[in-house]
Amino acid sequence: MSAGPAPRDDLESALLARGLQRVQRLGQRAWQGRVGGRTVLVSAMPTSRTRYAGEVRLRHHTGWRLLLELDTPVRTRFLPLAASTAGHPVMRGLHRLRGLVQLPGGTALPGRVIVTSDPAWAQSLLQQPDAMALARELFGAQATKGPGASVYLMANSSTGRLCYGSTTLPADALTAEFAAGLLDRLGRLADAVERLPPPQVPVKIGAVGRLTERHPVLAVLLLFALALAVVGGTVLGLLLLAVWLLAR
Repeated sequence: MSAGPAPRDDLESALLARGLQRVQRLGQRAWQGRVGGRTVLVSAMPTSRTRYAGEVRLRHHTGWRLLLELDTPVRTRFLPLAASTAGHPVMRGLHRLRGLVQLPGGTALPGRVIVTSDPAWAQSLLQQPDAMALARELFGAQATKGPGASVYLMANSSTGRLCYGSTTLPADALTAEFAAGLLDRLGRLADAVERLPPPQVPVKIGAVGRLTERHPVLAVLLLFALALAVVGGTVLGLLLLAVWLLAR
């Protein structure tokens, strides 16, 4: 596979200046540290697609996806999805199996459906104008526009996590200014989330979820199964995805 251009040096310089340090992550460039009293993980993951030259299959670099994760004591699941994605029968069924509820984003997050483990708490967050304004800014923050950018709350066995994930971006879009803007907005959104009363529906992490926390490589394989299920529609992918969702 052609490696493609790397993220700009000023991105790493800016992250190091804010107290983050390079960490080892499989197949990624990643930096971790504490910003504003919170543990922060920033990772840039190369993306690729398959191209064919006759019968020869080649992997072609297409860009980078940027992921920012901030730890928070708020342990819940709040995932705004495109309405077309959330409305797919397979997705609706999987959400029901996991005990997740779908709520309309309404005027707070137009065109999106909120998938959540605590509907009452999610409604409270949707009714916070400052928080929703920050979320909309994050959805539209990319220098390169396009569907797929995400802002969501998730949880593991010990903590909650507020995350931003970009769509595929060219290397020269991963600038210090872009990352600083994301970190600032995500930090202020975390502040707004933490001002609400805590969620009342506990997040349950199953045996497979705990296993993937201890063994991240396994998590990558499970996410690959998700891609197979959603994109390829393979029976193997669907089976692995169902096992993962039911066990968490």
